[in-house]
Amino acid sequence: PNLRRHRRASIYSKLMFGLSMLIAGCLFSISTLQAQGTPNEPLQPSAQEQAKHSIPWDKLTNTAKTKLHSVISDTTVFHRLKSQQFKCDPSVYIHLVRHPEILTNIWELMGVTQLRIERTAPFSIRIHDGQYTKTTLELVYGTPNLHVFHCEGSYKGMIIPTVSTGRAIIIIRSKYDKTEAAPTVKHQMDIFLQIDNAANQLLVKTLSYFFMKTADANFAETTQFIGQIDKIVKNNPAGMTRLVHRLTRVQPAIRQQFGVLVGKANTNRVRL
Repeated sequence: PNLRRHRRASIYSKLMFGLSMLIAGCLFSISTLQAQGTPNEPLQPSAQEQAKHSIPWDKLTNTAKTKLHSVISDTTVFHRLKSQQFKCDPSVYIHLVRHPEILTNIWELMGVTQLRIERTAPFSIRIHDGQYTKTTLELVYGTPNLHVFHCEGSYKGMIIPTVSTGRAIIIIRSKYDKTEAAPTVKHQMDIFLQIDNAANQLLVKTLSYFFMKTADANFAETTQFIGQIDKIVKNNPAGMTRLVHRLTRVQPAIRQQFGVLVGKANTNRVRL
């Protein structure tokens, strides 16, 4: 399929997809930032408190509660990303949020990333950019409307020459509108980022303004990419089927399920 190449200035921008949101490159986001002395963007305590209370604590395992409390009680940076709205079949969208390796494998086939994601358990993945960062991402809670991820990893690179470790919580809230001929998804992401070393905490806080702007841009860009996948499901189902078979870095069961969901999404569009 002719997927339009998106501008990605760094590996981090390829990682922040809805998940993926998405999501797991919080620790090495600082590798995309440049110290220019701009003051921090004002923190919104109400948004942070709202994000904290959106976590269904009574439905988490004790282990998950401990991990999340550890980050929330000592957060270095919190940011609520701007909400995004796009057309996509809800089942396909949910599958992509829970299996970000599908997106990174597509990007690899397009030649725009060297990022590697390895699924280590049904709800856990290991992420390596091949240079500066090693990260693990775990889905600790998931429903169609709410996904909560716990992230842990390390960074060592040009910005911080010593090994820096930290953790993050990524919350994705999603709403669906199925009244139109093409289903619409609206989602928003909250990030709690915790850095261990005091000196590195200061650096991240100083650069938090750029971190927030970069995260917003990448989240919007990834959302647009998912929307393009939905267009191909509708306009070129045969091409999407061929693409699914080429996703060799995705476990067979996950790849097959993605193919089934793509087929159902196209069938639903044809009926409409």
